[in-house]
Amino acid sequence: MPGIVGLVGTADSGRVSAALKKISYIDTYEATVFPILPTLTLGYVGRPSQRDYATSDGEEQSRLSVLVYGAVFRQHPRPHRVAASQILQDFRAGRFQALRDAYDGSFVIVIFDPANQRLHVAMDRVGTQPVYYRQWRGILTFGPEVKALMTAADSDAELSEAGLINLLATGYSPGDRTLFTDVNALEPGSLLTWDLSQQTLSRERYWKIVYDPTDSLGRRGVAAEALFESTRRAHELCLADDPHDYDLFLSGGLDSRGILGVLDQMGAMPKRALGWGMRDDIPGSDAWIAKQLAGEFRLDFSFLPYDTDQMTEIAAEWVYVSELVNDNIGRYGEGMGAVRQFYSTGADFTFIGDEAWGWRGHAGNETEARAHVLPSSLPPQLKSILRTDQVDRFESLYDDSIARIMQPCENTDATDRKDFLYLHGRVARFIFTLGYYREIASEMRRPFLSNGVLEVVRHLPREYRVHKNLYVSMLKKFLPRTMKYPEMDVPSLPDWSYDLRYKQPLRNYFLELLDFANLEDGPLGSMIDRTAFERVRDDFFSSPAQPVNRQASAQVRMKRAARQALVTRPRLDRFLTRVRTQMAPASPSNAMDSLWRIALCVLLQRNLGRFRMGR
Repeated sequence: MPGIVGLVGTADSGRVSAALKKISYIDTYEATVFPILPTLTLGYVGRPSQRDYATSDGEEQSRLSVLVYGAVFRQHPRPHRVAASQILQDFRAGRFQALRDAYDGSFVIVIFDPANQRLHVAMDRVGTQPVYYRQWRGILTFGPEVKALMTAADSDAELSEAGLINLLATGYSPGDRTLFTDVNALEPGSLLTWDLSQQTLSRERYWKIVYDPTDSLGRRGVAAEALFESTRRAHELCLADDPHDYDLFLSGGLDSRGILGVLDQMGAMPKRALGWGMRDDIPGSDAWIAKQLAGEFRLDFSFLPYDTDQMTEIAAEWVYVSELVNDNIGRYGEGMGAVRQFYSTGADFTFIGDEAWGWRGHAGNETEARAHVLPSSLPPQLKSILRTDQVDRFESLYDDSIARIMQPCENTDATDRKDFLYLHGRVARFIFTLGYYREIASEMRRPFLSNGVLEVVRHLPREYRVHKNLYVSMLKKFLPRTMKYPEMDVPSLPDWSYDLRYKQPLRNYFLELLDFANLEDGPLGSMIDRTAFERVRDDFFSSPAQPVNRQASAQVRMKRAARQALVTRPRLDRFLTRVRTQMAPASPSNAMDSLWRIALCVLLQRNLGRFRMGR
């Protein structure tokens, strides 16, 4: 995806240019190399509108330099976009105080400070843009994709055990660990600093969410109004640079319809709404609801239909492009063709409904807090196929990854800690990664994660965050047209579990990937027990499966109604949550999760040779 690439500690010799070329996926991208010092080279690739560069006066090697990717905004004294030249002035005046207190938006900022011989790399508060980095033998490389920094370093990429365990357990890479050996991800709200004279690397967490309920937001009506006003101001901020036109990802869920409602009230409707799925004519499905909402608000609706048939043709290329940042199965039905032909609309940016209103129900203890967001320990199905003499070590690696995310959390209440893990663990490393490769086609703007909205959310009573019920109250009170249609109760996405078994080309493709000999080409071969793995694989492909029911489900509607009734009764919700946790046996993971993720890892292993310069 687009972004900034850096090579520090050695001469460039064309490496940065080669790295930019690796991640230049769209013909309209522009690539620029900035030779700052003989041993410090920066590069940018992407849309010209997202690049901004400024330097101070003086001799070339003594200039303070600022390179920005993304859009930096500031709310005061009026909503406006912040230029690199202003960031340069802010840095001179107070170093990173403006970063901590005022900068909003989705961005990566790189600053070279010649007076102190330091290079700083900063990301926005919630970490919307990826920054991967590698320190090796006095050389630092960083970039928005691992293949870019490995090309800049002229090094081979290798998969790591810790990264593989995290991916197999969760479907993504939570925390600062990645799938790749010696490659880390910069955490949200963090500042990475390289001391050129000492060749040392340091990291500073300048922001994290701290939940601190206030009495002034204790009444539901007052809190709903405060939340609405913050979301309205957030949309105004996103539009502060007077865009020509912009799109909206309209999924049919509650979050994107909230953006639709606010923009309608502002008289600032997007040019078009974009939806996706297998079909948009299945009543009660997300795609159908999105289409109805677009019609209700007289908004052009473009729909991307996809199914499982394309997977065998696009999977290898997509796993290379995406670097398996998540296991989202839908992307393997879309691929780069959808990025170039559907999501590349020419709009200045696209609104997307990523949020942190509050995740699921109350948590009574640390185990429940973790289990609401991701597996609190290695899933039983995964453990059943790991080598028995390695399970304890892998469990420890996984537990350590979660502990590293939670270590900065200042809250002690389990529900607060659950929402901290959701924002800084799942949103930062899974939800955002779903948009990384749509960002190839269009800049993303996320009003619900603006500084002002998060400031209101962190001061809410925790009962208002449970099942994001205050947000629902806000929609009903201030944006009632958006609630004309209920939430989804019928799936509109392809039935991968059924098709993997019964579509012969797809079945054969996966059975070839899941031949244990392919696992032995990488670290998975020494991590997984062959006999147990082949038994799970063969049982999955031989077991009968029923196609997904695409008829409206009264049971789903009843569960949703019960949940909506419980969120305003926190004591009862907490009690029932604990009863379910205590009485329900640990259910085994779906075998498809493990098999799907292992197959994708095999594909990634086959493509690792392409990560290095000249390949």
